[in-house]
Amino acid sequence: MWSHILAVGLLFSIFLMAGAKRLGALIRAFRFQSLMLALSTASFALRYGDRELWIITAMILFIKVWLIPRHLNKITAEMSSGENMGLVLNPPLSVIAVIVFCWLIYGFYDSFIGGMSGDARLNFSISLLAVFTGFFLMVFRLKALAQIIGLLVMENGVFMLASSISSGMPFIVEIAVFFDLFVLVVVAGVFVYRIKGLFTHIDVSRLTRLKG
Repeated sequence: MWSHILAVGLLFSIFLMAGAKRLGALIRAFRFQSLMLALSTASFALRYGDRELWIITAMILFIKVWLIPRHLNKITAEMSSGENMGLVLNPPLSVIAVIVFCWLIYGFYDSFIGGMSGDARLNFSISLLAVFTGFFLMVFRLKALAQIIGLLVMENGVFMLASSISSGMPFIVEIAVFFDLFVLVVVAGVFVYRIKGLFTHIDVSRLTRLKG
């Protein structure tokens, strides 16, 4: 029952991201998704009695639920860039696109994979949907901060995918991924500051004017 509730929470977070109009709402949706991911990992740790999964749960809570959203909120506040995300597709069309993704993933699973149990199939589908949604945010949102969050959502999807088709990645790999992720957000934040300082905005579409 709890696994289904957490899966619904993860799915709900994906639609929240697709329907978000402002960066603040997108950051809150990412925090909520990371919290659902941490609770899901904790449920696996409790079920299998795995200490390493408890450590990974604690790292998700510290890095993805607290540290990264706090850092992104700080950048958003300092740049006064919380009004919009440079939407290429408006929120209603974005939600429809995610629904189409969901339908395609279920069709892909039925045609080419199959053989998983009900819970595994649900987690596999949601994780693939998270990867596609992260990619969608990177392509159809023009603000640099929104694209950073899209990359983080893709990483959440890859983490869920590894958990759904196996027992997860090796512990050392998980630690390295979390460290790389944190460094990525810090470095990306520095680049966003530089873009803002040089061009007075963080809309990456305007950077195409720099082409010779």
